[in-house]
Amino acid sequence: MVMKYILIRKNVKENEMYLSSVFQAELKEVFGNLSKNTFELDFAGKTYILNYKFSNKQNNVYHLYIEFHASPAIEAEVLNEVSKKLNRSSIRKKHNLIVAFDEVSEYYCGKISTKFGKSERLLRELIFLIMVKTFGAEWGKKTIAKEILDNVKASAKGMSEAQIIENALYEMTIAQLEDYLFKPYSELEKNLELEEEFNKVDINQLTEEEGLNWLKIMQKRSLWDDYFVGYDLGMEDIQQDLETIRKYRNKVAHNKNFSKEDFDYSRKVLNEFNSTLSSAINNIEERDFAKTDWHVLYKSATNMISRMMGILGEEIQESLNELSKSMAGSMSEMAKSVNNSLDQLFSVPTQNALRQIQEKNEEIVKQLSQSSLKFTQPNIPKLLDNSDDGEIDKEREEE
Repeated sequence: MVMKYILIRKNVKENEMYLSSVFQAELKEVFGNLSKNTFELDFAGKTYILNYKFSNKQNNVYHLYIEFHASPAIEAEVLNEVSKKLNRSSIRKKHNLIVAFDEVSEYYCGKISTKFGKSERLLRELIFLIMVKTFGAEWGKKTIAKEILDNVKASAKGMSEAQIIENALYEMTIAQLEDYLFKPYSELEKNLELEEEFNKVDINQLTEEEGLNWLKIMQKRSLWDDYFVGYDLGMEDIQQDLETIRKYRNKVAHNKNFSKEDFDYSRKVLNEFNSTLSSAINNIEERDFAKTDWHVLYKSATNMISRMMGILGEEIQESLNELSKSMAGSMSEMAKSVNNSLDQLFSVPTQNALRQIQEKNEEIVKQLSQSSLKFTQPNIPKLLDNSDDGEIDKEREEE
């Protein structure tokens, strides 16, 4: 493995010569037993011998070439330590140090890239599972804001409208996926037809119920808060994790310097993130989507009621929260009991009939939520206020 550096001497005086022996003396202060072609490095309880050569064909510029051969994992660790020593040495005070060619970064980028790829694939799978379950075939139309869709169209040149909707998540960058999940958007920003309809609305002619409907449509909420939080996926820090992953992924994708320290940290973050994502996906896949997920249903209803009644007094809000919890608990237990008994106690026609009753109950909950909004939000004056870990150890053992 090879590392190549260019060192440009600072504060060069005109006509002053800097001989190779001067630079060699500076290197001797950094590395042990420096000879004409080799030096020693003490690292992790061992002493390694590395080959080097340098030249200064230009008076104030040195080209330093360092080479070391062992197993790839040992080569990368040792040469990474060499770079750290150079960066901490007094040489940095006298020279600008440029990494011209970096096989250490190439090695670590190659080792970590598959984990970045897996995290993106798992994240897309989680989104597909929940969005298709919630919206069916219209998931793209109902959840992707025009702003994001326009950016996707710009980068996916030559694709038809249908192809873009079908492949939208695959065309999004990590930053766009973050916006898709966490940036608050209103329904107006996701639906052009609604926007056109609203532009024709005469505010003064709206009934109270119509005003409340438009208020709900104009509320800005993130997709994650509205449709993912209710599943209790154990991913409270997902937004922060994705920001960290994006930072290190960009270093790998654009072939920037990627040290062993970068590798170790991003590997730890990715291992935990991918494990959590896999568990969340398995949890959702194990649920029987043919049966009502009462936990998610009531949590979504409660969240919707809470955010639409932000102007209510604390006492009323607390009472409603207690009512929602009581309803959710009792109905959840009843639904669980019914769901577990259907397959054992009743014939198929009877099972279907009971499930239809469950669906009716869902409608009742929705109507209850809408009625609560109607009676507790009488005015709409602010309607328009839109203010491969083991492989490295194996390589070390082979050395």
